Amino acid sequence: MIECKKTLGNTTPKKNIATAEPNLSSLTNPDYFFLPNFCSIQPVFILVLFSELLSIVFVLVKYAVIPFPWEALALVSLFIQWVCLATASLWCALRPTLRRLPDRHSAIICFIMIPIITLFFSMLVQYTMPLHQPKVSNFGFDWQKILQNVIVSSIIGGLILRYFYLSGQLEKQRRSELLHRIQALQSRIHPHFLFNSMNTIASLIETDPKTAEGAVEDLADVFRASLNKIQEQVSFEKELDICRRYMNIEQLRLGKRLRIEWSIPETIPEDTSIPLLTVQPLLENAIYHGIGQLPEGGLITVEVLFEHQQVIINIINPIAQQTLRITPLHHNSNNLALENIRNRLLALYGSEATFKAGVEKGFYHVRLSYPQSYTQKA
Repeated sequence: MIECKKTLGNTTPKKNIATAEPNLSSLTNPDYFFLPNFCSIQPVFILVLFSELLSIVFVLVKYAVIPFPWEALALVSLFIQWVCLATASLWCALRPTLRRLPDRHSAIICFIMIPIITLFFSMLVQYTMPLHQPKVSNFGFDWQKILQNVIVSSIIGGLILRYFYLSGQLEKQRRSELLHRIQALQSRIHPHFLFNSMNTIASLIETDPKTAEGAVEDLADVFRASLNKIQEQVSFEKELDICRRYMNIEQLRLGKRLRIEWSIPETIPEDTSIPLLTVQPLLENAIYHGIGQLPEGGLITVEVLFEHQQVIINIINPIAQQTLRITPLHHNSNNLALENIRNRLLALYGSEATFKAGVEKGFYHVRLSYPQSYTQKA
């Protein structure tokens, strides 16, 4: 199925898999802010388009449609674009400071900028364009029109900021809930795995102390990884190392009942990474809901492909017929683990990631894919 293929044994060189510096997850991204990033092109383009549509609406409300007042549209459009782009530029410049403040305070500051900027440009327009803006006061300004501009811009700007603020709060809530689910997934090692591992190690201490020592090291590294803080990515080799250590422990317990075939390319691209503890829970499910339910055991196949800048991982394991009759798809805990992994990939990669799981011809198939080069989403 792949061009370069090798079968990895159950023993691997001992390496400390938890020494790498953790990276912050996009779920706890310090750059996250409820306002769009107006330092980038797309939000500014949308703002310009919205401003132009708003200008057309104002002109249509105030003037007749036929003949269309192109001159009035040009003046109104110029004024609104000045106000919107100046406000967006100020939000862009102050973004590093604003995102360190509580969202409520940042929203108030952003709102105050809108009438101030509107006031400034209203006075500037009346001062530089006296033919179109007659002077009616001792100070040379039509304060009634200026006040009208300030009130209209404050109302529209306040509604837009309110929308961004509420959307940001909902996004924060969604990220918080997803973060807790991911933390639960990372720290979720079934109690039966711990008890069985300790019993296996205890039985090996007198007969095979070296194997018992290696099992203790593997168990410590697996638990160290499961209790680690949320990380965006680890190297693909590191994730595989965790999986091999986990399988080494289960191999001691299940013996010949457990067989595993690792089909991976000879060379893994250096920039390939993966969310920590993505594959290991899938192997745990394959053993707990598959191999562990079969008296004769079975073969777990793990296949890794690198195609079209995508990392593709296929995991196949046999499943007992009695399990299929009782739970046609999978056990609740298994379903929870799969759903957490699916949500985790969605949070990091969006629609670029896929996750599928299901039973086919007596075997349980899990297939996931995600972009090989990871770019953190704003």
